[in-house]
Amino acid sequence: MMDNRAKNTFWHFAKTGTRKAVPIGRAFEGLMHVYEEVDTVNGGYKAAEAPFDNSKQYYTQYAFDLWVYDTDTAVGIDNNGVLIFPYGKEDGDFRVDGDPDSGYAFNGAGSIFWRRLKDPVQQGGLEDGIINVMETAKENCFSS
Repeated sequence: MMDNRAKNTFWHFAKTGTRKAVPIGRAFEGLMHVYEEVDTVNGGYKAAEAPFDNSKQYYTQYAFDLWVYDTDTAVGIDNNGVLIFPYGKEDGDFRVDGDPDSGYAFNGAGSIFWRRLKDPVQQGGLEDGIINVMETAKENCFSS
């Protein structure tokens, strides 16, 4: 579903309804409005109070999210709705294999964001961040 990386997605920052602790040192002052603190007087949680203090434990119910819809390219349909691509076409593949003049198979081939994720060393140095995310996921999400 390579095409969906550049379109047919809704990227947003929204309230999830699930409160999570923000790791100490990872809270961001510019997002002060989405953080909560433990309410030591009344119990529960309250809106975070200024000034921002990165040594405090903050909580948030907000997260970045990515919704995917219209996944027609999963079955080999091109951008015009024609079923022409074999399984395994990637975003950087051409409509006619090996022929750059035929154009990319999918519209998202030129997306800077996804190109940087796919080839972080060549495209701008996102490699360390991606490695950190994957290691964190491996440690926190995939343990028994």
